[in-house]
Amino acid sequence: MSRDKGGKHVCCVALRQSGDRRLDGDVKISLLITRNVAFKNHDKKFCSTLQELLAAIRASAGDEIKDLPAVKQKLWEELVHYNQPRIDRYADSLRDNLQAFKSAGLLDRIPPYGSDHQYPPYGNFEPTTFCGDPDIGPYSAVTHDAYMTFAQGRILELDNILCTKGRAWRRRLVEQTYAIRRMRSLQTLINSCPKPSVRHKLLRDIRFLGRLESCLRTFMEAALHIPGLAQLSIILIENLQPCSLSYELPPLVDTMQHLGQPLNTTTVRKFISKKWNVTKAELQFEQLQRKLSGKPLPTHAELQLILHITKTAYSENIREMYPYIGCSKLSCLLCAAFIKHFAPNGIAFRTRGSHGKIYPRWSIPDMDGLHDDMVTALDSALERMQNLLRSEFMKPIISTTHLPESSSGVTDDTDSMDDTDDDISVGKKELWEELLRYNQPRLDHCADCLRNNLKAFKATGSLDSIPHYTPQLSQNDDFEHRTFCDDPSIGPYSEATHDNYMKLAQKHILELDAILSVGDRATQRHLLADHAYPIRNINSLKIFINSCPEVSIRHRLLSDILALGRLMDCLVRACWMYRLGDLDYDTMQDFGFAVPVETRNSFLLYGLLLNGYHPNPSLPLCSDLYFEFGFVTGRGLEGEEVLPGVYRSLISRCSFTEFWTAFQSNNLVELMDEKGLGPERKKVLHFEDFMKIKRNHLRPSVWRLRHFVHSKDVEPPLSVLMDYGFFNCMTGGEIFSLKAVYKELLDSPRVDPMELHAACIKGELYNFARRHNPNLEQEFKTLMTNFYPLRNNTRWAGSSPSVLLCLVFFFLSILLAYLWG
Repeated sequence: MSRDKGGKHVCCVALRQSGDRRLDGDVKISLLITRNVAFKNHDKKFCSTLQELLAAIRASAGDEIKDLPAVKQKLWEELVHYNQPRIDRYADSLRDNLQAFKSAGLLDRIPPYGSDHQYPPYGNFEPTTFCGDPDIGPYSAVTHDAYMTFAQGRILELDNILCTKGRAWRRRLVEQTYAIRRMRSLQTLINSCPKPSVRHKLLRDIRFLGRLESCLRTFMEAALHIPGLAQLSIILIENLQPCSLSYELPPLVDTMQHLGQPLNTTTVRKFISKKWNVTKAELQFEQLQRKLSGKPLPTHAELQLILHITKTAYSENIREMYPYIGCSKLSCLLCAAFIKHFAPNGIAFRTRGSHGKIYPRWSIPDMDGLHDDMVTALDSALERMQNLLRSEFMKPIISTTHLPESSSGVTDDTDSMDDTDDDISVGKKELWEELLRYNQPRLDHCADCLRNNLKAFKATGSLDSIPHYTPQLSQNDDFEHRTFCDDPSIGPYSEATHDNYMKLAQKHILELDAILSVGDRATQRHLLADHAYPIRNINSLKIFINSCPEVSIRHRLLSDILALGRLMDCLVRACWMYRLGDLDYDTMQDFGFAVPVETRNSFLLYGLLLNGYHPNPSLPLCSDLYFEFGFVTGRGLEGEEVLPGVYRSLISRCSFTEFWTAFQSNNLVELMDEKGLGPERKKVLHFEDFMKIKRNHLRPSVWRLRHFVHSKDVEPPLSVLMDYGFFNCMTGGEIFSLKAVYKELLDSPRVDPMELHAACIKGELYNFARRHNPNLEQEFKTLMTNFYPLRNNTRWAGSSPSVLLCLVFFFLSILLAYLWG
């Protein structure tokens, strides 16, 4: 029922089974379905047809009706037609990623057997799972070419289907993707693509498209074997009337007092943001409240379903409801908390799980006619939720792992929980590969040092014997069990458990030795990365190494393991912070990204592009990239819509050194043209002029204005403050209002930013804005006044304020501070 992508189409379903539950009894099954967006006539028509077809399939189970294939085909056609919007989205994505795959030349040649890009291996390559042609035989170096040729044929078939027209192409596409989605030969071919993002997205698209036929097979299996589906009733529940905030929301200071905390710099940085002060926190809080005030507050599909069940089915028999709710996305934190604590008559529901996000417009609608027990259960659940939120809000800020919202990937008829399409985990793996590749020299140096010192350690005979129990060796260590050993079954460290701990440490050393003897450097790096990180802080390993009689050897060996472990720790933190958009400069410096800045920024841009993203000006690390790489240019959102594709094409056609040196010398435009990307980059109106200005030279301040209006920054930079009238704003509300006016202007594809820049220099900002927004309030005329036009030297006009203007602003600030006390 979630026939399209996006939050509006999130849906939930519950099952009610009534009547005689014996297999030969009169069992009735009802499916109750809710969706975030209201159901329409085509939804109702589809459900009506679905009921009829499932009943017909069930009726044929015992009679062997000859037209069963025809009924199945009719059901298949209905599923494809109803899910057309989602199929089209996946097909468009598949078309783009297939083109990128073809551009890499992977349909014109056979990838070598056992190449690095096929790491890690896919387990046992049985012919039945490896390829749709078991006549080729077991996968090996001898049959590799035949398997790759077979897989190339399947890719070409997909490409041909996407190029055809008519009504049948969608059905052919989903049937073909279902047939090939688990072929290991296809995965091996696709994984030979050198671009991680392309191979990940291509496999993802094929698997997503293949799920619709899994749905058909599930329907057929259920209809033939579940008696109640003969009398299936699908009930589409109307959405409850959303409520609105009819009262004034409290300011941040009152909210903090409600939570038992004062509002000061310490509490802001502990509970709200480590980088904000009180003023910025209040302004951001006020801005968030304005977004909510007076707008309808939606009720999520899970709550719609549970509230409907408990209200309408209460007088019947709520125990007939199966206590599991199927959801097309994982539940948000508030829905999960409500479901956990809302249990009328002791009946609690459950879902697949939660992605942990909080949506501020979450609400429970106003309802009347509720049973007393339901009111009591609601009050109890809300009280527990408030306690939970209060507890969560009072926890210090930490970086947390993000879970994908989608619950798809675990419902395929041959899928297992280990084979889910988790975009975050796959994306993290891609970035991990890039980080390992980029840090290859450092990893290899660490490995060489470790190899030499491990050889010296073995030469002392320390690896061949278990050292005696000597507590003095560990007197400076904190022997908590969780840091002492990765085998909790051994128990606390003592004389009795000493030998077991030492054998385990000995095993870790032997594993390191075995890894260092691997001839292939790429494989060695992966194995070291996997092994060094978890053992870096194991105290039993420290005791074992400290038993070596040679002080210098044990010191160097421990230092090598710790150094390698720290590097891995840094890369792990970088990987997660990068996915969360919170990679800090200290972390960057940890693995050698301090200088040059062009190399660091180019690497960061690569990481975003290879994971399917582009710089977000609201994220601290991405903010500079958004400006420096020109995403800020163009009319409307030209830069953000066109440039990501241009940059992705560019990095696939040049080396990393070519890229960052061109960026450093302001020659990225020439590099794009050289690689055949001139026509595409020219679609962004002012990109060329922007990128040819040296980074230590002044650029027109309108680009800083666009940067500011698309970021979360509260305070505008000085050039924007002076040129665009923000120095006239006396309150945070006026700053946000003026920021919104400029954002609306700059987001319009009809407004040339450089024309706004020209109006700024002429001192005609308000008149310019009125031409594009005739309803702009008169109050903005005062706010949009600046010091232009300048009478004399205008060389630096509109780039940054002159020294005179800075001095004027400085003395005005002192005067205002004095007047305000």
